[in-house]
Parts: sequence; C-alpha cells; structure tokens
Amino acid sequence: MVRLKYINFEGEELELSRENDLQVEGVDLTAYQESFKAYNKFKNAPFPRFEKETDLMIGTEGQLGIVTEVEIETVENTPAQHLFMLIPKWEDNYTPHLEIIKKIQNFRNDVILVELIDSNAFSFLPEEDRPNKGMDAIFFEVKADSFESFYENFLSTLEHVSEEDIFELTENRFHNIRASVPRAVFEENSRMGVVKMGTDVQVKVEDFQKLMDIYREFSKEGVRYNLFGHFGDAHLHFNFMPAPEDMDRCKRRFEYLYDEVAKLKGSPFAEHGIGLIKQKYIKNFIGPEQTELYQKLKSKFDPHGQFFPQGFMNLNSESHRA
Repeated sequence: MVRLKYINFEGEELELSRENDLQVEGVDLTAYQESFKAYNKFKNAPFPRFEKETDLMIGTEGQLGIVTEVEIETVENTPAQHLFMLIPKWEDNYTPHLEIIKKIQNFRNDVILVELIDSNAFSFLPEEDRPNKGMDAIFFEVKADSFESFYENFLSTLEHVSEEDIFELTENRFHNIRASVPRAVFEENSRMGVVKMGTDVQVKVEDFQKLMDIYREFSKEGVRYNLFGHFGDAHLHFNFMPAPEDMDRCKRRFEYLYDEVAKLKGSPFAEHGIGLIKQKYIKNFIGPEQTELYQKLKSKFDPHGQFFPQGFMNLNSESHRA
C-alpha cells in the first residue's frame, strides 16, 4: 500500500504515505519497534508494525480511523510455469516436507508461490478432480525465465522426491485446484452444519518441524481435520472440523498451540485479522510495550472511543494474561 486516506475522529479526511516514517507527536515508538524486530520477516506480527505512516491504519482494524481510499502498489504479471509434486502424507512421513521447505528458501526469487494441499483437504473434492493419488501435494508457480535453473538446482537435487512424482499443470488447472480446496471445505462445513476451527500460524523456517509436530499431535485427536496453505512461508492452515461435542477439546488444543507459538516467537495470525473471537489467543504475545503504545494512540486518534471500542487495542496486558 503506497498511500491511503482516512477519516479521523473529527470527521476530517487525511492522507498517509508509506514513504514517510511514522512520527506521532509526544509518543516514543522506540521500545515498541524494538519488540517488533522478532517478527520483522513475518507477513503479519501479533501486533501492528507502526514504522510507516500507513501502518496506523494497516492491522489496526479500524481502531484509529476509517479508511476511505487506498493506493496499492502491484507487481508486473510475470509469465510462469506451474507444477506439483506428490509426497507422502505428512502424518506418516514429513521428511520430504522438511527437505523441501529448507531448500526452497534459496529460490524465493524464482518462485511466485509454494503451496501445500494435504490428502485430507483433497478428499473434499470430487474424485475426478483429485490429482494427488492419495498423497500430499506441493504446488509451485515458477517464473518462466527461471524454470530451467529451478529444475536443475532444486527439483533434480531433492533426495526424498522422485522426478516421476513431479507433474506440470496448465495455469487454469493450477489455480482452479488451489481455489477449489478451501471452497470445498467451506461448503462441506455448511452442509454438515459444522463449525470449522482453523489456524493462521506462521513460524520461522527453522521452527517448521516443531509446528508440524504439534499438528501431528492434533491429527491423533479423532476429529476430522485438514492442512493446506502457504508452505514456502512456513504458514499453513490446520483446520479442525469438529462435531459440537468436540468443540471444547479443539479449543483447548488451539490454546496449547498458541502458547507454543509464542515461545517460538511465531505469529499467531499471519494473514487474517484478530477481531473479537481470536483476542483471547494473543495474551502471550502482548506486553507493556504494546499496551502502553495502544493507550497513547487511542487517546490521540480516538479520544471519544468511537472506533471499534471492543478491539484489541483497548485490552491491557493484565486482561490479556487473565
């Protein structure tokens, strides 16, 4: 986001720019920004970035003003080739998964996306639409001008993946599969009257195995589940699909997950907002550096408490840890 306009508490429309560092009169951001460094490479941290002007409105969920207009920077549409590889189910053998996520980090300039869809997620598609043969699949969108190098230096060097299990796809087929899986999961939930309980956790690549170990524990709960998402970023969505009588048990497992992710300095909600329901899960991620700054910003930008008064910026560190 290059710039945005917002309405402040006095009804004025003001403009913010990503080109300008955030400066708030009478507010020292040093301690807060120091605490953010642990999350600097994540898509989203457990709390807003607050480095550039536009950060006042990004990740604060309307708690400091109402956004009216945005200017978004885009990247050039690059020709790409699309493929997927079949690997064992992660519950049985995640050695290939660990090899791939470690090695793919050296090719981030060559790939546009790397996504995992596990065998459970594929099961929600009609059988004729499943290319996975009962296995997990990792999908790659690779820049066309980098494909030859990517094949020679990445695909052909994998020790735990056979070249016979690597397949090319058309662009339409590639994107249709990626879009159809989460849609099919949602439709199944609606049809069965089931509430999906999903995670949005991202960890550092070096902690990915620890996250997968937690998900392996979850897979033994006897509750339907699936796993898919942004594999190259160590950011996967584990989804419980519990019956009503399983809800409390799944909630307790998620509480355990977020406690462990906090220990790893991971991000609990890497691409979706916190809202109301998720607030209880951020208790171990928020400290005095955050809550003190929230109070100062709310006092300055929302002195009358008009903007999302139930939002996370109105919670103090004591209430988070209650």
